[in-house]
Amino acid sequence: GGYVPLIQDYDLNTIQLQAGDTLVMTTDGYADQFGGKLEKKFTTKAFKDLLRQMSTLSLEEKSQLLEQRFNEWQGPHEQTDDVLVFMMEV
Repeated sequence: GGYVPLIQDYDLNTIQLQAGDTLVMTTDGYADQFGGKLEKKFTTKAFKDLLRQMSTLSLEEKSQLLEQRFNEWQGPHEQTDDVLVFMMEV
């Protein structure tokens, strides 16, 4: 959302991944979901904390936990935005 210039400058960054690393790409939908007892956003900080907490789990376990936590947080509230979390192990 918001204004994006037609012509943009981009930086090329290279990240050296190592065996055992997990790559995570996501939209802001998970963090922006309203829910919980106070009907607040989940927040980017809480999402990053959750990813750190489950770092030792398998991809399947991570996927299940992400879905479970999202559904618990969302509760009866409508989904706020698109939600995409892509994870890949190196």
